[in-house]
Amino acid sequence: MILTNQWTEYAHGHARTELRLAKLLLSEKGISSEILSISSNFGDIFSDVENYYKRIPSYLIRGPIYRKSLMSQERNLATSWGKVINGLPEDNHLVITSGYWPQLIQVLRKCTCNRITFRLISPPHAGTIASREQKLVQNFLSSRKLKLGIETLDGLEYLQLNFRIKAEYVPPLTTFATRTVNRSKIGIIWSVTDQVSTSQINRVISLFRNKKLLIKLPLGINQDDLNLDKSRIEIIPNGISDELFENYLGQLQTAYLPHKNYKLRGSGLITSMIGSGIVVIVDEDNSFARDFDFSKLVIVTNDANLQSDLDITLNERNQFLNRDIEAENLRAFIHKQWTDFLVDDRE
Repeated sequence: MILTNQWTEYAHGHARTELRLAKLLLSEKGISSEILSISSNFGDIFSDVENYYKRIPSYLIRGPIYRKSLMSQERNLATSWGKVINGLPEDNHLVITSGYWPQLIQVLRKCTCNRITFRLISPPHAGTIASREQKLVQNFLSSRKLKLGIETLDGLEYLQLNFRIKAEYVPPLTTFATRTVNRSKIGIIWSVTDQVSTSQINRVISLFRNKKLLIKLPLGINQDDLNLDKSRIEIIPNGISDELFENYLGQLQTAYLPHKNYKLRGSGLITSMIGSGIVVIVDEDNSFARDFDFSKLVIVTNDANLQSDLDITLNERNQFLNRDIEAENLRAFIHKQWTDFLVDDRE
């Protein structure tokens, strides 16, 4: 079995962690697997893509044209990754742990592997794909050459309702932090791609009066433009590995994710936090709010109730929770979903 995804080049983010953990789950079931990578410092099987993959120059990483450069790099990376998987022998079982619809179609059209397992991050929007693509996926599923998963329950229902395509619910697979002795801080964690203004960020920070905070900001935000009391507020750097991010998670008692409009897609952040025993406050305007509403560690709120929910959570709710039990329940749930997804029932 060969495990891969398009983002093995990146040391930060969840892509590499996901592959390592998937390999570990398979090993626990006595199934051998190898990680296919386009980076020479990660994985088991390496592919040299230097001839057709150009990285973003380091001096552009924080520059004003970062997003445009990133999109260009993603296109180059997709081409490189496609050339790698297209050359795999037929007798391999290829597992794509995360990917989008265009990558799924690319794999089905070009890859000659007899068995393919693919986890979609989100479904395509209705009306945006050709009918031949829909039929291609349906044919692979009916022939049992393809096993399909998807990251959210909303995405699962959307895929079935709009495209008559069946999949399995497979939430993000992430690592979890070890609890520290002094776990007293509050996290405010924005996604790196969130489009928010400094005034919006300042407003959110003002809700946590006199609290010790760990804050992770979106890209493009200048810290000097924020009202930061550095005696009680620490910034979590962007672009760090999951292992380094765990060190920050281990200090958190509660976290607020200001994400909004995460429709039909999940969040590896909330998975890491719940599995680490952290109480997480999320807005109802997100698909992942529904995915984990079974956990007592998740508080679903909205703009009208945010302040009152924060006050209750920070001052009362925490003392009645058994965090270890709730975290273990989440970890066991994710373990089962991924094991069922990875262990092939098409023999």
